[in-house]
Amino acid sequence: MQKIGNIPNTRADTNGEFTDGNVAGGVPPTILPAAFFNTIQRELCNVVTGSGLEITPNDDGQVLEAIQILFGKYLSQYISAPAIGVPFFWPSSTMPNIVMNEWSDMVFLKFNGATFSAATYPKLALAFPSLSLPEARGEFLRVWDDGRGVDSGRALLSSQSDAIRNITGSVGYITMVGTSSVDGAFTVGGS
Repeated sequence: MQKIGNIPNTRADTNGEFTDGNVAGGVPPTILPAAFFNTIQRELCNVVTGSGLEITPNDDGQVLEAIQILFGKYLSQYISAPAIGVPFFWPSSTMPNIVMNEWSDMVFLKFNGATFSAATYPKLALAFPSLSLPEARGEFLRVWDDGRGVDSGRALLSSQSDAIRNITGSVGYITMVGTSSVDGAFTVGGS
């Protein structure tokens, strides 16, 4: 894009901008040549066609529509989408890109132990260099200890089995009426 001062013989001011001039002071006004208006027209047409719209002669709202399209594409791609590789809770069995229109052109993968291609998902490969997603179905996601000491020794993306094992116990003499069934770690016994 060029300023009016970039076009020769327009009498722009020292900043390359328009001036009304001052006839009494001997300062002539800026001349408005076709070259300047053609520059503006080309720039505005590029905004419209760059958004995917076609130039429509009688539509005076196309630049605004084009900016909204371009800004919307930017937002949906970089701001409103979850970060690549970050698991998030989704309250539906239907994938997010089916439910959310603004995510319809995105791909969501499940943490189900599947492998993936670095050629197809290069940014995901940066987060998971093993090219394998963790198996997290039915698991409770844990936050990394990161030196705090409450869960030391656990590596990132590692799995944890149940933390409380071999629960045993007994209940002393119980007077029962009727039949009973016993299940789990406790037993009914004694006299």
